[in-house]
Amino acid sequence: MRVGLEYGEFDVDHDIKVLFIDEDGKELGKQEGKLSVPRPEKGGELYADLILPIDNLILEKPGRYEFRLIINRESKRTIPIDVIQINSDTTRD
Repeated sequence: MRVGLEYGEFDVDHDIKVLFIDEDGKELGKQEGKLSVPRPEKGGELYADLILPIDNLILEKPGRYEFRLIINRESKRTIPIDVIQINSDTTRD
C-alpha cells in the first residue's frame, strides 16, 4: 500500500492498522504497527510504501473481501478484493 502524507505529518509516530474483512464484516486478520516518515528533501515524494506479510490466510468461500487501512484510529482507505472459485476439470478426452 502507498500512503500519501501531508506537510506536518512527518517526523511523528502514526498508529497503523490494516484489517482484512469478509463480506459479513468479520475480521479475518490484522497487522498493527507504527509509521514514522522523515521529512523529505525539498521537492521529495510525500508517500510511504507499506509492505505487509500475509501468512496463513485461508479464504473459506468466494465473495467480496477487503483490506481496510486505519491511521490514528481514522479509516483512510478500503481496498476491495473479489475472490472467485475456479473449478478445474482434471479429466481429458
